[in-house]
This record gives sequence, structure tokens and C-alpha cells, in this order.
Amino acid sequence: MRSNIEVLRGLCFSKEDLEQIQNLDQFTEKDIEFMIEFKKIYELGLKQLEKFINKLDEEGKDLETWDIDYYVRHLLNGPLAAQTQELSKDKKYFVTIPDILGIVGNNQSTRHNTTLYADDIVPLDVPVDVYNKTPEFSQNNIVNSNDQVEQMFRSSMEMAVIHDNTLPIADKKSEDRYNEEKTGKWVTKSNGSFVVKDSFWRVKLGDARQKIFDKVKEMIGEEHYRIFEDRKSYTPFDSEKNDSVASAYEIDKIVVDGDKEELFKLDIYGDVYDTRDTILKVENPEKNKEYLLNTVEGQFGI
Repeated sequence: MRSNIEVLRGLCFSKEDLEQIQNLDQFTEKDIEFMIEFKKIYELGLKQLEKFINKLDEEGKDLETWDIDYYVRHLLNGPLAAQTQELSKDKKYFVTIPDILGIVGNNQSTRHNTTLYADDIVPLDVPVDVYNKTPEFSQNNIVNSNDQVEQMFRSSMEMAVIHDNTLPIADKKSEDRYNEEKTGKWVTKSNGSFVVKDSFWRVKLGDARQKIFDKVKEMIGEEHYRIFEDRKSYTPFDSEKNDSVASAYEIDKIVVDGDKEELFKLDIYGDVYDTRDTILKVENPEKNKEYLLNTVEGQFGI
């Protein structure tokens, strides 16, 4: 969804050609430099491929994480994939960095670690990394459906959980259990209670979660962790993280013919925009309609 690099690839035919385009403000000099070197690979072959991989290894820290992913993905799935794997050994970015690393550090509620009391949290029952990457309406459906099922189940288990006193004569201290099970303390004591959940694991792991991801960072390195963190947290369904928009990209390009220079407005394919404001008028018995041609609206007649 973050497609600036794809736009740049469509615009880039050669370094000289890019210099004639006047409105490339959304791309940095480093973005353009890398794209030019990338497109040379399929013209110059293996030496250029090796040069680009070395450049990515040394200067990739100056690129956005999704741009690095774009280059790596296309090289490993392109016609020079085998050579890329060989040349990228011991180089950054070409190793597998799954977003499930450190999954134990996720703050995840399950049916095994949440109590059956009505006022306790409801288990999500969906892996955190999957839940975070689903659209909001799907997240709401997951939460609401789980909440309804769980509350129904808890109400039917109320006598066994809250009023549990099945041992003869012995007081099973239901009130103490109510206060302590959610904190994890109840499972550390000897008890004869029904359906005790392992809240201890979830609660005590809270202090260690960040340390787990610190260990991941230490293991894979600073740059690889930057890639990992982006993959783990980014979702195209979050408007705050995905600000991509679809638009007709207009290129202001200078065309030189001898001593003459003229500025043309082109689309991403290099075709000149038709700027004629042609209106088609259609007379109908009920209402006359006007359609602006050379637009999507005009072509579909909406």
C-alpha cells in the first residue's frame, strides 16, 4: 500500500530522463539514486547486481523499511534470484525476518489464562499479530462475538466458580479465590477449586515482555529489527499508518528540441494529458444531462 517506490520505478527510465522531470519533490536524492542503480541490474547483469547488493548493505539505513523490502522481494523473485541468494550471503536485509519473532512477548489473552469471573477480561482467542492486521470491523466482530459467547458460558459456570464449596466441611475460600486468581496468586497455592485458569503466566510475563523484544533486537541486529518492527506493527487497514492515496500522477517534463524547450504534462506512462474540456450534452424527457469527457465519470456516464 505504500507505493511511492512503485511510482518512482514507473517514472525512471534513465538518470538523464529523470533530470528532465521537474516535480519529483516526493522522492529524496537517495530514493532516486537507489532506483537508478536497481534498474541498471537488468541492463548490466551480475556485476551491477553485486554492486547494488553491496550498496543496499552499506546504505540501506537511509531508506524506508518498505523500500528495502521492495528491492529484496523483487530480487529474490526475479530472473537473477539464484545469483542474488549467492551474492547476498552475509549481507543485511536478505535473511528471513518473520514477524512472529518474540511471539511469547505478545500480550495475549486466551481461554487458558483468563478467569471465568464476569468482570474479568474476555479472551481474544485470535493471535495478536493476526488481530492487529485485520480491518476494524473484523476486530469489532471478533471482540463482540467472543464477549457474548464468553459471558453466556461464565453465567452458566457461576455456581462452580463463585460458589464452589464441594469439599466436605472444608472452606474453599471462594472470596479469596475471586480476589487472587486474576493476579496469578491462586495457582501458586494448593487448592481444590474447579476450572482454575493460569493467570500467573500472563500477569508475570508482563514485566518480561519488553525484555523479550530486546533480546530479539540483540539477536537480529539494529537494522533487521527496524524491518521486523515495521512488519509487526504495520497494517494497511489503519488510516494512521497507511496514508497512501490513489491519484493521477502528473509529470512536469521538459522536452528539448534543438534550441527549443517546452514543458509538457504527462501521466506516469509518458502520455500527454488530454486537457480539453469537452462536454457532451444529452437531452432526456425528464432531465437534460451533461458529461465531461476524458474523465472516468464521463466515460462511465455516471
